[in-house]
Amino acid sequence: MIDVLKALCDLPRPSRNRESIVDDLCAGRSVVWALPETVDAEHLVGSVLDSCAWRSVRLQTVQADAADGNPEAVLIDALGLRVDGQQDVCVRDLFAADGMPDLVLLAGFDEISPDIVPVWLRLVTEWSEAAKWYAAETGVSRALFIPIQDARLAQTIRGDVFLAVHWYWGWLSTQEMALVAASVSEERNLSYEVRMWIQSVGAELAGTDPELLCHLIYESEEEDFRGFEASDVIRTMVRFAERRGWTQEWLWEQARALGGDDALACTPWIQPGSAFASGSPAVSSFRPVCSDPKFWLTSVSGPGATRRERPAAPPASLLPLWQAGVIDWQPDEGLFIHSAALAALNNTVTLRHRMWMGQARLLLPLIDARRLEICRYLETAFHDWVPFCEDSGCVGSGSFGVSCNEAGGSSYSDSASLLNQQEPVAEFSEILQFLKTRRALDYGGLYCDVDVLRRARNALAHYTPLTWQAFCETLNTAPGARGGTVGWCS
Repeated sequence: MIDVLKALCDLPRPSRNRESIVDDLCAGRSVVWALPETVDAEHLVGSVLDSCAWRSVRLQTVQADAADGNPEAVLIDALGLRVDGQQDVCVRDLFAADGMPDLVLLAGFDEISPDIVPVWLRLVTEWSEAAKWYAAETGVSRALFIPIQDARLAQTIRGDVFLAVHWYWGWLSTQEMALVAASVSEERNLSYEVRMWIQSVGAELAGTDPELLCHLIYESEEEDFRGFEASDVIRTMVRFAERRGWTQEWLWEQARALGGDDALACTPWIQPGSAFASGSPAVSSFRPVCSDPKFWLTSVSGPGATRRERPAAPPASLLPLWQAGVIDWQPDEGLFIHSAALAALNNTVTLRHRMWMGQARLLLPLIDARRLEICRYLETAFHDWVPFCEDSGCVGSGSFGVSCNEAGGSSYSDSASLLNQQEPVAEFSEILQFLKTRRALDYGGLYCDVDVLRRARNALAHYTPLTWQAFCETLNTAPGARGGTVGWCS
């Protein structure tokens, strides 16, 4: 199977984020990279090292000794450095030693005993200071690369000119997930309907988690697979959440840790029927101007409200949830809560909203294209189609079937649509009315197709996700399905 994480990391946005780390390392700036526990850290770190190697950076890996309180001695021994004439070696001595590489990967940093963590943090600070001195003296860079999966530890490290802290936060989006989902589902020879669901609804539910995307794909290959009904999908995600330890009790515990005794009042994303649970996008807006958990999770408006700019790091109050993989940053939505966590909390309202978003993005354009196709067919096949449209007030509609009178003067209409004002384009209800006057034996199939499209469009227009059966019927009636055109209906 396609390496999903590798494919995602090679896409433009993740690639830019990765290269920003590589740029820092190649410039002699040490990097602490904070990663959540749920990602494949080995693969992600390897992608950074591969990019460094491509730039001819000399690299060596050192395993931080969890119990050794002398980090300089650990480095000397692991790197095989020659440092003569001193018993008490400082970081500057390491920089000038023979055999010192350009880049040192310090692995296992978050496994160091808490008692000696301050000693190793001192090494990181002194390294950045020595790097500044050494670069000024010799023009040669020396950098540390420290991936860690301990959010609190990462938070204690303060960046400077020669020390950067990067967070795996907002690296992926639904768009990247949909691209990879299309490739993976095609490679695995899934059915047309399953492929389309995976790359639309599946990508929307997966959000920024490729593991959940793969989990949904694997579910479709089970022998007892009956389709992606909403209730079955939610049960699948509940099992996924349990596998990660995201029980309802644990999530409630995290909420109480955020807000103390008042937690239930300040965590509406957990409370059924609350504003966040209803899928209100405004509530998920990120507020980098305040660290109060109530403000993060409940505020709807105010200064600093934006979803367009990704903050450099997750909010301090939500670090435990970020580290566990429960929250991330979505470019389109801002603060994003994992779908499996919502399933564990029985937040079906938000999950159904995400299912609807995936379906609407895929199906609404296809449905409307099919409507236009049918209208053009009726214009060529029936001499009374144009008079019917004129009598019904349809001539003069734009590409969205909105009459000129309705569109004119509206700030929500596209004036370019008026270019098509003489084209006889009708809504589905009017097309059905016209077809009722034709012989059912000849045009019953087309009538049924139009009715399927009408019902699907009406459901999606009212923010209601389609059932699996309705999704498949709509998909197979829309243009492009199985390579069909309007001719096969007639």
